[in-house]
Amino acid sequence: EEDVGYDVGEAVFSLSSRINHSCSPNLEHRPLEWDVSRSDVVITFVAIEDIDPGAEVTFSYFGSGSNSEPRGERRRQLRQSWGFVCSCTRCETEEVDELCGNGAEVGDADKGASSEDSD
Repeated sequence: EEDVGYDVGEAVFSLSSRINHSCSPNLEHRPLEWDVSRSDVVITFVAIEDIDPGAEVTFSYFGSGSNSEPRGERRRQLRQSWGFVCSCTRCETEEVDELCGNGAEVGDADKGASSEDSD
């Protein structure tokens, strides 16, 4: 309990609470720190890839490096813990890949049949 990093509660951050989740985030957050000069807890976000001006910034609600679960499990956890079904780019892409047969492009099923084959 004497450890500076000891978990003693929860905090609400009015600005960072507005950052959306993504299973392929462009930000991650560092561990919470106590800022002695402010007498307050501070959260720091760091870009983990280049972010174009005007692009949405996102981070993973699972924490850094913990997005390796399959899409269904990630969605289940997000629905159970945060009350939403994830529709980030990664989840949507993985859903399309599943529907199309694990990576097949939409329309691939039609490529085998042409008007010449039906004669």
